[in-house]
Amino acid sequence: ERTFSKLTDRVIVLNRSALKKINSVLSPRKTRLIYDGIDLNFEVKEADVRVIKEELGFQGEFCVGFMGRLVVDKEVSVFIRAAALVKQRHTYVKFLIVGADPDGNNQYREYLDALVEELGLKGDIVWAGWRHKKYDWISVMDVLVQTSSHEGFGLTCVEAMALAKPVIASDIPGPGDIVENGKTGYLVTPKDPHALGQAIIKLIESPKLVLQLGLAGQGSMRRRFDIKRNVEEIKTVYREL
Repeated sequence: ERTFSKLTDRVIVLNRSALKKINSVLSPRKTRLIYDGIDLNFEVKEADVRVIKEELGFQGEFCVGFMGRLVVDKEVSVFIRAAALVKQRHTYVKFLIVGADPDGNNQYREYLDALVEELGLKGDIVWAGWRHKKYDWISVMDVLVQTSSHEGFGLTCVEAMALAKPVIASDIPGPGDIVENGKTGYLVTPKDPHALGQAIIKLIESPKLVLQLGLAGQGSMRRRFDIKRNVEEIKTVYREL
């Protein structure tokens, strides 16, 4: 970064932690924090969501969802271990995992399957595989959980917030910039199934809180993460140069 700073007029970063780190080696006048964003011109049809629920065999259970690549740093095992803790207290819950290994290597999936078996969660963990209509699948969830130990940003959190879904995320750079703890969702200690499980239980036991956090998150998302705003900020950088 010190080397390339001599060739660079501006560096755009995606989270506050990255900005702090890069400002230690670059002049702050060369750096700019611009969050990622999503296109809000999407449509979710209730009939399509209903078809998915029928496909999954869901019959009104509270649905806790994970969406992402099945790779080690996504810490899907933490999601599964938290599910086991939640099931000790609430049985009318389903845990939906939407995603697959992008490299087609099933070694991590095999480990996760063994963990599900070990914890007695077969039937409670629902594997959906990779799906393209992500907004339809997020709509099936009551809450989205993001368990990563490392993220550049965490776009799935923003996508869930756009659908008024509360988000429980690891308190790490990226998601820590997106989720306002206690206002739009919860930030929990990374790699801590107990902390995650407690946050999930809190939402299961308070439908009013689910609605409140979800609507607050949707409002926050529209103010901060609309792709149009992101594009205009990047254009501004180019104009300045």
